[in-house]
Amino acid sequence: MTNRKIALPLLVLAVLALGALPAAATSTLVTILSNPNEINLGAATQNTVLTGTGSSDSVSLDLGSCSGGNCTLSGVGTGVGLLASKGQYSFSAPANLDVQLTDPVNGVWQVMDSSNDMTFSYSYKGTNELSGVLNMVDFIQVPPSLSNGQDRYVLDAFVTVTGGTLDFKPGMSLQLKYGAVPGYLNSLLGSGNVGSTISTQYGQGTVAPTPEPASVFLLGAGFLLAGGILRARFRRPVSHG
Repeated sequence: MTNRKIALPLLVLAVLALGALPAAATSTLVTILSNPNEINLGAATQNTVLTGTGSSDSVSLDLGSCSGGNCTLSGVGTGVGLLASKGQYSFSAPANLDVQLTDPVNGVWQVMDSSNDMTFSYSYKGTNELSGVLNMVDFIQVPPSLSNGQDRYVLDAFVTVTGGTLDFKPGMSLQLKYGAVPGYLNSLLGSGNVGSTISTQYGQGTVAPTPEPASVFLLGAGFLLAGGILRARFRRPVSHG
């Protein structure tokens, strides 16, 4: 019984100790349930505009105010943890991006742009704090049963970090949450909807480091270590004096 009482605290301490270690090749702290490092993005002053093109499975996207074939979406963000900061952020993307309905059942729309011309930047008083290239950009529809019957979408993307004073990760996840969208994106599909538009703003967003293999390895190693301790203690022969 004494061995069992000692083993449980050892298991907890082993996992906590590994969780406090820095992951290999980065200064990011290993976390299991939360991410202490992120940039919180406030609502942009420009709209995201989607336009019907007559297609049965795609529409065009303008991510912000457009000029000369390029669109910009910007606002103010505040970072915490290793990303502690406050600055102006902006997204830059070509006008009339193609957005295709890739999963009609789950309402997933994917931005079809394989080049590196969609960018993200975050700066303060002229200092580049974080910059990167966006890829794997998806609009995901939140089912009406989970959004009180309203049309809501989440934009998920991956940011390949290319520089800045806060550059400590090769890749980060990005999420923008759109609320009260005045119509479903699929309402723009079909030849009868050429030129029809949906214009909306997102309510909040975040940029945060993505989980890395080193973090997962350390967590697994912690459980293996704790399991080894338990196995050794429980298999030890009991002496009868």
